[in-house]
Amino acid sequence: MQIAEIEEVVRQEFAAVLGLPPDEIGTDQHFYDDLKGDSLQKLEIVARLEDRLGVKMSDDDEQALNTLANLTTMLAAKLAG
Repeated sequence: MQIAEIEEVVRQEFAAVLGLPPDEIGTDQHFYDDLKGDSLQKLEIVARLEDRLGVKMSDDDEQALNTLANLTTMLAAKLAG
């Protein structure tokens, strides 16, 4: 899976969980500060991405969920092996 495809999946999941249009989610917007996400929404996104992409994220990996760009980079590395 290419990084652009991973980014689109992550953007879709952010949008679904946060109730925002995907085009309003910038790659460098902070999950809590800019997008007003909360810890329960973070857990839901992690679970959805694990299911959708077939990856397992540790508690440390979840720390990457501060921006779409950071999470995409981390997931791309996991998917690459």
